[in-house]
Amino acid sequence: RLTADAAHELRTPIAALKVHLHNLAGRLPADDPVLVRLHADTARLEHLIAQILLLYRMAPDQYQARMEALDLTELAREQIAAHYPQFEHKQQDVRLEGERQILVGDRFALATLLQNLLVNANRYTPVGGHIRVSCGPLPGGGALLQVSDSGPGLPAAEHERVFDRFYRRVGARHNDPAGSGLGLSIARLVADLHGATIRFADSPFETGLTVSVEFPARRNA
Repeated sequence: RLTADAAHELRTPIAALKVHLHNLAGRLPADDPVLVRLHADTARLEHLIAQILLLYRMAPDQYQARMEALDLTELAREQIAAHYPQFEHKQQDVRLEGERQILVGDRFALATLLQNLLVNANRYTPVGGHIRVSCGPLPGGGALLQVSDSGPGLPAAEHERVFDRFYRRVGARHNDPAGSGLGLSIARLVADLHGATIRFADSPFETGLTVSVEFPARRNA
């Protein structure tokens, strides 16, 4: 709670810092290395604060779930559209596969889950790479969400560690300065809220990772 309160209070000085950076940008070249670094560091700090607050909000003793019947495929389509500029910036091919898949779940929580999986896929997939999102039924009942990418993949030794708060994948701290190390921790909280399981496997591309979220039949509409 102390961490969440501190993160909440930091939003005001971060907003002020962004205003000062905007004013400073008017007096310096856009490619000034110090200015570029300040913008990147401020964006990372802002993202970290947002993720800390989200992690606190999604905790079981804090979050009041509002379960409803919704279309998981349509929700995935909405999140892909919301983040499309990020995929376009890296010239990544993003595809959504699957028909209408009704699931009983919390809309905000599931949107947050999709957001974090898509952001990770975008982050670790190289320029010109591939990302595939699929929604469908599980063979034994229930629903399956999968996000596959053509990134470097994830060693089996890290399959559990990536759920640790603030854990950064090997090499990610240098290759991904914007990451917070909280995305998959939040994703697991959402999965737990829905009685779902998150699994990792190799992607169908030459390299990469597939993240599967399996929702049990008892949560299906």
